Amino acid sequence: MLSLLSLILEVALVVAVVGVSVSLVRKAGYSGWYGLLSVIPVVNVIALIVFAMVQWPIERELCELRARCGINTEDAAESLFDEAARLEVKGWFEDALAKYQGLVERFPDSAASADAHKCMATLRSRIASLGLSGSPAH
Repeated sequence: MLSLLSLILEVALVVAVVGVSVSLVRKAGYSGWYGLLSVIPVVNVIALIVFAMVQWPIERELCELRARCGINTEDAAESLFDEAARLEVKGWFEDALAKYQGLVERFPDSAASADAHKCMATLRSRIASLGLSGSPAH
């Protein structure tokens, strides 16, 4: 009888931990499935460290909304730069160039703008050397 009660409490605790974890990762802008990582030993600690260190999707959206409203911050510039870099890594070169150009226009005096200028020059020469004239099909 005691072991049955213990089992019921353990299952309830796991369900509660997963429920809270799912809620937290969804509020951060990630898929709720990441909440299941909270019950895997060692992986849960690594996931917690990773989630603490990366920019959350909700933070990225907030930076983009602030930029659209004319509230220009260094965080918003860095967020746009990160998005352009992600597009470049995916091979969507023209989209990345457009994002870099938008960053330069919106944040002309930021450090991210200076980096964007360099990335645009590098990306243009890369496109020319590869003989590409467009982005991969979306």
